[in-house]
Amino acid sequence: MPARKAVLTGAARPLRAFPGAGRRRVRVCRDGVGAAHAARGRGRGDDVGRRTRESERHPPTSWGRPARGRRGEGAHRRAVRPPPAAPCSRDRRTSDSTPAAVLLRLEHRPNSAGDGAGSADGGRNEGPAAGRPRRHTMATTVSTAPAGVEARARGALLGLAVGDALGAPAENLKPSEIRRRWGRITGYVAERPAGTDDTEYALFSGLLLVRHGAGLTVAHAEAAWREWLTDIDEGAFRGAGFSERGTVENLRRGLGAPASAQHRHPWSDGLAMRAAPFGVYAAGDPAEAARLVAVDGAVSHEGEGIHGGQAVAAAVAVAMTGAGPGEVTEAALASVPADSWTYRSLRRALVAAREGERALRAAVVVRAYPWTDLAPEAVGLALGAYALAGGAFRTAVLAAVNMGRDADTTAAIAGALAGAAGGVEAILLGVGGAH
Repeated sequence: MPARKAVLTGAARPLRAFPGAGRRRVRVCRDGVGAAHAARGRGRGDDVGRRTRESERHPPTSWGRPARGRRGEGAHRRAVRPPPAAPCSRDRRTSDSTPAAVLLRLEHRPNSAGDGAGSADGGRNEGPAAGRPRRHTMATTVSTAPAGVEARARGALLGLAVGDALGAPAENLKPSEIRRRWGRITGYVAERPAGTDDTEYALFSGLLLVRHGAGLTVAHAEAAWREWLTDIDEGAFRGAGFSERGTVENLRRGLGAPASAQHRHPWSDGLAMRAAPFGVYAAGDPAEAARLVAVDGAVSHEGEGIHGGQAVAAAVAVAMTGAGPGEVTEAALASVPADSWTYRSLRRALVAAREGERALRAAVVVRAYPWTDLAPEAVGLALGAYALAGGAFRTAVLAAVNMGRDADTTAAIAGALAGAAGGVEAILLGVGGAH
């Protein structure tokens, strides 16, 4: 097995169980294939399920503005059907643990007014309202020990999954809404935190690389979409957001790539959210990472959607060498055209990040747009959070989470970058550490 493929395959081995909100969980098997099985949960999950069913009765052309706090790329989220060719050996369920419980130890204690002190934006740090439930909090220690390539690979994928689970409850919310519900988020706020389609699609991309490596072609990617994502027999595709839905509908109509990417959201962050495995595979070679993610993205994205994926993949490839945030963010900029929206958004984000979260959010968020799935915006927020944190896992991920918008995606990207740079140990200490 080629070295790159071995590293990518081995990266998933310790991550055995991802329990989820309600009855949702994402399982990561030894072959690196994730299989998410979802059913309607409680509270917010019921609302998502209801909105999903309603949306399926209408074609995309009839979709109007979202309800407050919702957006297209994820408002209809359900988990992707598992690839039938490589199922897990048995269906694991972990009832009382958090994502990647074997690796992560969370301190469960009441939040206090001091939680979140030192927030990067220097903004209000409201303590929780009386009667708010106990919640997980993240430790403050971050590892500075050097990590090997395999540890960095595991760190990138685990960091993505942890960021995804941390950010999911804050998705589509404004910072003020986040503070009103939880104060400043300092750890898991969901009763049973779990990854979303961000984690699932990253594993989908990882499987493509395990199977095809550097020989990956658009035909390979299109075939995988057809094999695993277009055979769902329960009506309209319900695996993710608008870009994935539009891609599957086009494939079902008989269109192939690149025509399959000609839908209403080809510029979404759906490629950026699954781009980290390409950086893991092409560690130290950002140009190759950017090339490969564009091959995969040709099925589902165009233009700024491709650029967003390339920026993330290139950044992760450099982070895999242990480079600092400056080199990592420069690699992201170098991977996209200088006249692109993604480049301009990244540049503004990196400048504003020096002043904190509020300035960063103000610099890149498109407030007038009703959805939160814009790739230039999400990638700018994620790279900006990583930069303002100086690469520290805890600070980067929580900055992304507390800025809201597409928080599961931005936190997943920030987590992948910090995990790639620091390895698994950075996440272990940043999220829980030894007690």
